[in-house]
Amino acid sequence: MITIREMQIDDLEQVMPIEEANFSIPWTETGFFTFLIRDDALFLVAEEDGEILGYLGILISFDESEITNVCVAEKARRRGIDGRAVPSDAGKKGARHSSGCAHRQYAGAESV
Repeated sequence: MITIREMQIDDLEQVMPIEEANFSIPWTETGFFTFLIRDDALFLVAEEDGEILGYLGILISFDESEITNVCVAEKARRRGIDGRAVPSDAGKKGARHSSGCAHRQYAGAESV
């Protein structure tokens, strides 16, 4: 069963290979760390049997949220993982609205 939970610093060990495999200019571990300690950021992971399959980053500004990144490991794609955390989990940090454009853009990413 896939669970969605907040990303922890220890998760970077599994997140970084996914990031590096999917982006020509990947975020660094320090970049992720910087966002993980911010109060206005929420990063989530999709996990199954202890293995991280993907992640989602959200920045919160007052009552709005902005998706910063979504990434799913190639072997876990086409399972709707990225759509499970958008947008409801942003409310955990106070966001009430998120960009409709971002919702449409990332909803289409489920087929990736």
